[in-house]
Amino acid sequence: MVDVEAKAELLRRRVAALALPEGAMREAEEVVAAAGMRLPGAAEELRKEWLNDMVASTDAAEFRHASRDPGRHFVGWASERAKNRFHVTWRAVDAVARRLGADVASRLILVVWPQEIAWAQRMRLSENPVIATKAAMFLRETEGGPAKTFSRIADIYSEAAVRAGYLDSPAQDLSPSDIRFGASLPDFNPLFLRYAARSYAQIVGSMPRDKLEKLAARAARDERHERAEASSASAVASARRFPMRRMLSTVTVAAGLGLSSNELVLAEEAFLARAAAGRVEIDEGGRRSLQSAFVAAIADPLTRAGLFEEAPLPDFDESQTLWEIANMDRRWLAALPESYSKWSHRFATVMESWQSDIVHGRREAPYDPVCDFGFQLATSGDE
Repeated sequence: MVDVEAKAELLRRRVAALALPEGAMREAEEVVAAAGMRLPGAAEELRKEWLNDMVASTDAAEFRHASRDPGRHFVGWASERAKNRFHVTWRAVDAVARRLGADVASRLILVVWPQEIAWAQRMRLSENPVIATKAAMFLRETEGGPAKTFSRIADIYSEAAVRAGYLDSPAQDLSPSDIRFGASLPDFNPLFLRYAARSYAQIVGSMPRDKLEKLAARAARDERHERAEASSASAVASARRFPMRRMLSTVTVAAGLGLSSNELVLAEEAFLARAAAGRVEIDEGGRRSLQSAFVAAIADPLTRAGLFEEAPLPDFDESQTLWEIANMDRRWLAALPESYSKWSHRFATVMESWQSDIVHGRREAPYDPVCDFGFQLATSGDE
């Protein structure tokens, strides 16, 4: 049998193998702040979480990977972890599973926990300053120590689940997005409010009314700001999956303005960088595309000039592009955007001249052949 001191020595060795080099914490602080975690000491809390997870891990390959270059591993881990500010470590979920059972722990981490976070986020906009303040306090506490509040919510869930009405509520079937952004929701008392009533009652109850109202106003500002960030991220991700420069309406406007397809590519990249940085107004929830704002931007001479100045240089291999275009056949046409279909009767003939012009240097090699082919369709022949 291995004695306690021997185990302690092995533990010390594992901890020592994960010592961070100079500069790693400063780099981690920067990536954590960039991801939106702005609590004082957030990087240090993540370092503790990373260290505990790595030391306790039974995945030998993961531990070896971390110990080879602890600084790089931690910064990379922190960069991803900070994107989910309310992430619960597997150790906390495992502890709840031992206490309440694996099925309960699974439902809590996969369903209930995301719902409770969404309820708290939504309720920061409550007209009741007490509720708005408690919601903000819960989120702040949870961001600083999600494992602790997850454990407390698990206990409250186990109490609520045996009472009539809780599990039967239609709110149980709502997604986190429905909860946070839905226009109307069923009457429901979230678990986080039960936790807040126990944890913050004395603090909130002793606050003067004017301070409560100031805290509630700050909570509402934070929620609106985070919604705007989420909307931007969602809209930008959608635009990257379905580039606006490949939409018929965008192509025809750009062609009418005298732009080339390469100029449109550069303008879109700069525009999306602005949107990702929160410099483009987007509707709540990101349900509407950025296309109308982008078309308006390229149509305005000053805005368009600014986009060209900000546009990053593309990662472009001209010789490879020319080779690919020279070897395209009609199968490539089948994958063109659906909006191009109004010109499908001209696809084959236009493609031949388009390929020839590019390969022989009569037309600029395109950054995006699909976009450029749309320009060729829009500016040649009848519609």
